[in-house]
Amino acid sequence: MWKELLHSIAPGHYEHIKNDPGFPGVCCVSSHVLASYMREATGEKFQIVYGTFGANQLLHCWVEHGEGLIDLTLFQFFAYKQRKTFYTARNGVELLHYALEHQDSLVFEPDHPYRTLYRRFAEVEEEFGHLLVKGEAYADFLKRAYASKEYEHAAWAKSKSGNSTTFADIVDGMGYRFTKRFFTKWAIVPK
Repeated sequence: MWKELLHSIAPGHYEHIKNDPGFPGVCCVSSHVLASYMREATGEKFQIVYGTFGANQLLHCWVEHGEGLIDLTLFQFFAYKQRKTFYTARNGVELLHYALEHQDSLVFEPDHPYRTLYRRFAEVEEEFGHLLVKGEAYADFLKRAYASKEYEHAAWAKSKSGNSTTFADIVDGMGYRFTKRFFTKWAIVPK
């Protein structure tokens, strides 16, 4: 049931986040709103995870549910050079089709080849859960979440783990640091 829900809300999700000033680089906010809504709609746990993706260790965020890894923003790594001109010219349905064409799924099971490219650093608490209204349409929730004061806290630098430690402090404590790659993408590398 949850996978059908995910696919039904994905076009609206893309349509909304493509207009975020940071897009395509809003995997954290995207994961926070998605996890909050999916948890409320299904009653199941959807965990937000911060880490890296790919050989260049680019900072990334995704959602995990059971053994499934949910990533609605992975495709940003495939078209990052085209930035906003690529995304704003397409609607949510077109972006969903692009994502599925290039990453072949929104949910990666443990045996999917992409799973080896993800590296977990921390699980973080969702920022928007308390804003949800039972039975609310996803589009309405997105608008309220993006207009809330919590929006700022969903950014990777300010998000906190279950023990209220910022993600930046977790990375530092593990002996890593943040650096820029490709002039615009944040990466996590050893100190």
